This record gives sequence, C-alpha cells and structure tokens, in this order.
Amino acid sequence: MALLALLVTAEALRAPVGLTYFSGIPAIYDRLTASSPVVLAEFPFYSGPRANGNGPYVLNNTRYFQPLINGYSGFEPPNYAGRAQQLQTFPSSEALATLRALGVTHVTAFEQRSGAVALDAVARQTALHLVADEGGIRLYQLR
Repeated sequence: MALLALLVTAEALRAPVGLTYFSGIPAIYDRLTASSPVVLAEFPFYSGPRANGNGPYVLNNTRYFQPLINGYSGFEPPNYAGRAQQLQTFPSSEALATLRALGVTHVTAFEQRSGAVALDAVARQTALHLVADEGGIRLYQLR
C-alpha cells in the first residue's frame, strides 16, 4: 500500500520547480504616479508564444495603476498580434505612429531585455524625451 502511494506521488511530481527571484518593483515607476494621464508601452513588446514576457510589466503596473498596452493572460484579442507585429520595429516612425494612435504617452526600454544597440536607437529618436534612467530601465515621454 505504501509503495502504491509512493508511485502515485512520484508520477505527479513536477520538479525542479522554476522560481524567479523578486526584488521588488523598480522605483522608476513612481514617476508615473505623478503624471496624468499616462498610457504606458513597455519594450520589448511580447506576443504569441512569448507573451509571458509581458508578465513583469503587468506586475510593475501595480506600482502606478495606469493603462498599459502590454497585456498578459491566457487570451490575446485578435488585434493584439497585429499590434505586436507593428511594434516590433520600435523605435521606427511606423511604430511610433502606432503608439500615438493607441494614445501612448510614455515608453520604457529595458537594458537587460533590449540590449545596448536597441537602447542607442531609442535614445536617438527625437520623438522620445528621456524622463529617467534608473536601474537599467529608461523611461521616455512620447511627444
């Protein structure tokens, strides 16, 4: 009987369990509580099988509670994939036009996720005004 219980338990075992270290929500998001209205887009923008990459962005949203165009759940509306495709060229003028059409006022870019080359391209874009650069996250206001 004990052997049977052990076999049932072993069959259901899901190990090792992957854990993500959480050091808190970055303080840079406090700057968004002082601005109003805010609609934020965070980059890189994930969709499809990589949509779970937006999870940290949704968690960060609990620091400022303003609209965020990056979403994450088990469902993507039909227009989400198309929007993500348009935003893959960020910071191109086409991607910026899409952001403006969505009412986006602010953008974040992550050094660790985007890389130095991508951040340099964002920094050269005159339509984006650097608000803050803290802890590898750059916050821009879209003009």
